[in-house]
Amino acid sequence: MKPTKNITFKHNIDALIAACIGASIIYWFAIQHGIGVSPDSLTYTSVARNMQHGRFWYQFDGMPLTIFPCFYPSFLGSIIFITQHDIIAIAPIINALLFAAVIFMVGCLAQQMVSHKLYKWLLLSCLIISSSLVEIYSMLWSETLFILLLVLFFIFLHKYGTNYSLKSLMQVSAIAALACVTRFAGVTFIAIAGLVILMDGQLVWRRKWWHLLTFGIVSLLPLIANLSYNYLLQDTLTGMRQKSVTPFTNNVQLYGSVVYDWLHLPQILHPYATFIGCVLFLVLVVIIAKRCWQQQAIYSYQNIASVGFIMYVAFIVITSSISRYEPINNRLLSAAFIPMLLATSYWLPPALQQLKIAAARRVATAACLTVIGLFQYQQYLWLDDWRGMVVRYGVPGYTDATWQQSPIVQFLEKQHDYFVPNMAIYANANDAVYFFSGLSCETVPEIAHTKEVQDFYSSKPHYIVWFINEFDNPSIVRLETIQQHRRLDTLKTFSDGYILMSSMKQ
Repeated sequence: MKPTKNITFKHNIDALIAACIGASIIYWFAIQHGIGVSPDSLTYTSVARNMQHGRFWYQFDGMPLTIFPCFYPSFLGSIIFITQHDIIAIAPIINALLFAAVIFMVGCLAQQMVSHKLYKWLLLSCLIISSSLVEIYSMLWSETLFILLLVLFFIFLHKYGTNYSLKSLMQVSAIAALACVTRFAGVTFIAIAGLVILMDGQLVWRRKWWHLLTFGIVSLLPLIANLSYNYLLQDTLTGMRQKSVTPFTNNVQLYGSVVYDWLHLPQILHPYATFIGCVLFLVLVVIIAKRCWQQQAIYSYQNIASVGFIMYVAFIVITSSISRYEPINNRLLSAAFIPMLLATSYWLPPALQQLKIAAARRVATAACLTVIGLFQYQQYLWLDDWRGMVVRYGVPGYTDATWQQSPIVQFLEKQHDYFVPNMAIYANANDAVYFFSGLSCETVPEIAHTKEVQDFYSSKPHYIVWFINEFDNPSIVRLETIQQHRRLDTLKTFSDGYILMSSMKQ
């Protein structure tokens, strides 16, 4: 099989088959107990639902959406408008189609990149049962769309490098612009293209700077508009965010642990996870620098993927050391998985072809297939464990069995008219109250936000729904502290929570 200049359906029937298999896996997981729903998922969902009533980019608690960009919930809202079905109900189909699109486009990319069909098949098989991607596409998260945009970005950036046309540049810019308003990490798309274009010694400087300026303006305009809208509404660009509590060195260690998990390495190597992650990062930096120095393969998929991996990982690790995120995990780094796969595997087919001695080539091929087979076997074991968990409990989140069987949740589902209308409801997991009862609910403020805490203490009488489980955010004001400032009367007691009435002390 020869690499093809253009992407064609004719040469990618195998990618289409792989895409159908991947979509079937995601759909099957998602229909067991429902798509995975996290607090972030409910923010996206509530914004999408509110759009149907003319309330654009407002959350379930009545606050404007500022913590996330606007495009992914708008994407979901458009689907609700077209299908007239609630997003939670049709999310299994949406995620299955998005996963299929990612697999198919990576197959098309591989068709252009390599000269061995076996490599393409192995790459597709790695994606189908990827522990990283299956977890992501089992959840209602913006990463599902973001990863597809990343693959499309690679394809169109590669195309731009073949013709330097303004049309190709606009296509790259449009994808980067959408990525920036899908996740704030989309700014890495701008960094990726900017660095690749700067590396190109064939493009004259005058034209290069003109293209970079045009690309930057077009790519950033939607993000600037989104941030300006946020600032006008709440005097904040990306919502109220706390300072990081994990130093840079800890975040590097967490990054290494994620890479270790992706590679499914033996347990004996786990103490070296940070070293492995750093070596991978530095090796790719050296390779990029060498290509730049030698002016070789600047717009090749392997170089774009290498730059993509470096830029995205650096962004996540650095920003996690400045602003408080959840600890670096597969979700935060998932967009780097496909770039890592491409950047670390592309060299295998040409390296094997360069072996002149047939016996050596056969031995090397057998060794490579053995390593890939072991990797796939570990991925299969993970997938089988995931299947067992999903069948028994459901995808982790609000749709899993633990939440569905919760006494306080069952009360909220059946007795949501228990609450007096027009009286505010607060909760330590306000998204859970919204999900299970449909009621608007505000969050108990975090300790760090002193002004919000003082406003909370002086507010009118309201309900407090308090969950006792792993979703209890330890950063918010504790009940014991609230009781020092307000009167708390317990209205309902459950094995996993309380419903209380909060009023001013006499």
